[in-house]
Amino acid sequence: MATYHLLSWGANSHGQLGHGIRSEQCVLPQEIDLSSYSFKAEDIRKIVGGAGHSLILNKNGHVYSCGWNNKGQLGQPEKEDKLNFERVHGVLENEIIVDIACGWDSSAALTNEGKLYMWGSNNFGQLGIDPFTLRYSYKPIEMMPYEKIEQIAMGLRHTAVITQDHRILMCGAASKGQLGLKNDFNDDIGKKSKLNYCPFTLVSELKNSVDVSCGQHHTVVATDKAEVYVFGANNYGQLGIDNDFFPTISMPTKLTNVHFNPPIRTHVGWTHTIILSDNQLFAWGRNTYGQLGQENRVMLWKPDVIKNIPKVNQLSIGSQHNLALTDEKTILCWGWNEHGNCGTGDVFDVLLPKPVSLPARSEGILIGTGAGHSFAVIRKENCVEKHFAELCAIFAAFTRKAARLRDKNDEVAKTIHTYAESELINRSLNNGLLNLSATLSAIGDYRDAQVQRLDAKVVAPLSQYETICKHARDDVKNTFSVRDKELTKRKQLDKIREKNPRNRQMIKRYQSQAESELMKAAVEVSRVIKGLEEQIDSFERRKLHDLKNVLLDFVTIEMSFHTKAIELLTKAYQDIADINETKDLEDFQSARGDMNGEFRETMRVPDSITRLDTVGRTSFRQAYSLSNLAHRFTSSPMIPQKSSRDRTTELVDSLKTGFTNSSESIQVEEYENSSEETDSESFQEKSVRTRHKSM
Repeated sequence: MATYHLLSWGANSHGQLGHGIRSEQCVLPQEIDLSSYSFKAEDIRKIVGGAGHSLILNKNGHVYSCGWNNKGQLGQPEKEDKLNFERVHGVLENEIIVDIACGWDSSAALTNEGKLYMWGSNNFGQLGIDPFTLRYSYKPIEMMPYEKIEQIAMGLRHTAVITQDHRILMCGAASKGQLGLKNDFNDDIGKKSKLNYCPFTLVSELKNSVDVSCGQHHTVVATDKAEVYVFGANNYGQLGIDNDFFPTISMPTKLTNVHFNPPIRTHVGWTHTIILSDNQLFAWGRNTYGQLGQENRVMLWKPDVIKNIPKVNQLSIGSQHNLALTDEKTILCWGWNEHGNCGTGDVFDVLLPKPVSLPARSEGILIGTGAGHSFAVIRKENCVEKHFAELCAIFAAFTRKAARLRDKNDEVAKTIHTYAESELINRSLNNGLLNLSATLSAIGDYRDAQVQRLDAKVVAPLSQYETICKHARDDVKNTFSVRDKELTKRKQLDKIREKNPRNRQMIKRYQSQAESELMKAAVEVSRVIKGLEEQIDSFERRKLHDLKNVLLDFVTIEMSFHTKAIELLTKAYQDIADINETKDLEDFQSARGDMNGEFRETMRVPDSITRLDTVGRTSFRQAYSLSNLAHRFTSSPMIPQKSSRDRTTELVDSLKTGFTNSSESIQVEEYENSSEETDSESFQEKSVRTRHKSM
């Protein structure tokens, strides 16, 4: 069975990874423990992040936040940072959120009714409010209640929204032309332009907009005709236009040097741009950290395709690094990697797209990024659990089918035996039927043994691996818990060392105590890791041994049953072939001839009416009823008087004894004696074996 997991990695100085601790960085993907959360990994619909905070949107329209909260960017009433994800309460509790966005230290959410809520820093008017009126907000505030919003995007200090009629509204910092507005603002805006701030304002030149993204100081917009418009800072060629001639562009400008196939999605970092067009990536702009996915660090202002990667379904960009989810469900990352935000296990920049180090047998489902950190939802197929569960299910079905065949075999044997007891004239047919019934009964006993052995030696051992795998997961989880404690102790020691010592003696004592605790934690980590390695080896050893034994037992059980079945069926075939049709017919004719005279006399038509009275007194029903006829047949000197039920008992015993001791029989496995009834009780009165019907 597949399981879903939420992983995060990269910068974590404010706890933005959601691991419950602060640390400088996490260079490899680490799972976030969601066991105490109200949402599951498979329910996540979007993940975004800012400089030091993160937001998660789940399928129920709930928003969760963690990390840095110095400007209220978490939407939590408490001002301190949150090291674990907590739901954003207040007005958002009564709304169904469908989209979220993060700026450097601000956040936004969009409802299914087109309402826009924003919170966090407003120092540059990025919330659409005069910063002299509101510097920051710890609570979500509804913005532009008169507009129905369809999409929201946030850059470093500016914000863009697309309305339901596909217009673009911009607000926030305007110093680099990133709002796409004319330099000669109207009088009201002109007064505010000195502050490099603008409230939500319509970009009249842009129509039919379907997608928008904001970078550090630039903005990229896509229209319904797959046209791309750019404006803002262009010092690194991030607008896709020659930066030597146009270092800044304040008005929306259409890119004409490249053609994009729909559908297209815009994605921007601080100083680079990537367009996802028909599963291909077109990149341009700054390349100092390898964020363009080329073999070198050369800046490009002309859009160029990132080569040698599979088709891309999702793309998410941090400040200077990129995360891509391919059509093959792999996750690729490249660019800035100072804090391990590329998840490669080191802190060296990644020039070419490289797979993120994910757990074995896992595939990417969803990705998200903050400025210097990354997230991924993965689906993991547990190989042992998956395949052992499948083996258990198929062998259980096989065993149930064998049990049904066993029961049908009993019914056939009983029916044949019943018929044999009624066949009183044809002696060889009677013997053949009794022999066949006894043979089928013996086969049923062996089939019953087969079912019980399959259940005990094949199905039961395989079914135990669900519990075995659960214990193994708990051991791994315990190892991570111990490691987290060590990291916490190390962080505490670092804080003590960073303190400005007023009382040097006290600081020294605290440091000594912290170092002692850290040493103990490190020893515990070493012990647990060593124990885990031993458990992993033990688990693998047991898995190999158990699987080999299970398969050998299955083959042995099947060989044993079919060997016995072939022996018995061979004898049954010979018994049926020995039925003497000619002799049985002669016996029948002889028995009929013994009472032929009386029978013919009875069947004669009377000569007169008075004869009818005599016939009435000596009627056929009185003298030759079915019971009397049967008595006459059984009293015939041609039929042996020995009871058929005695012959049946002898046949069953002789079959079992003969086949057990036969030197010609092939015995792969010793079966227990399946016919322990040796008394003279009749086969007809013996009920069909009571067996487990639950197989």
